[in-house]
Amino acid sequence: MTDAQLAEAERLMTVTGEIDEKLIPKDFGLSRRAYYKELTKVIEESDVVLQVLDARDPEATRSEEIEREAVKNGKRLIQVLNKIDLVPMTEVKKWQRHLGSEFPCVIIEAQFKHKGAQTNASREKNLKRKEKHGGGGIKEAED
Repeated sequence: MTDAQLAEAERLMTVTGEIDEKLIPKDFGLSRRAYYKELTKVIEESDVVLQVLDARDPEATRSEEIEREAVKNGKRLIQVLNKIDLVPMTEVKKWQRHLGSEFPCVIIEAQFKHKGAQTNASREKNLKRKEKHGGGGIKEAED
């Protein structure tokens, strides 16, 4: 990323309120350059790059910079779709197909379930079951 691109990104983030100008350290540009230098070094030394994406908004959590560096260095990039328990499985599968068209994509649910915990997917399943059976008292078995 060039100095001009860093300055423009910083300006836009300040204008949109994403960052407070008073909180930006004077050496912010240097820190960003140091970050990208380190990122490039890590990718160069890696065999495989895992990019973890939030299933609630995968596009917002993607990094084109990481993808570009991985491809440029001939590294295998695998996208990991995380937090799949927070979105309907139909959406997860759509995202997996979409993302998988560019790079391999695996899905994981990294949440440890405890007794009585109910994910969005299981809530959705229960709602469908209740609708199908007229809202009757069908109860989901606890794990």
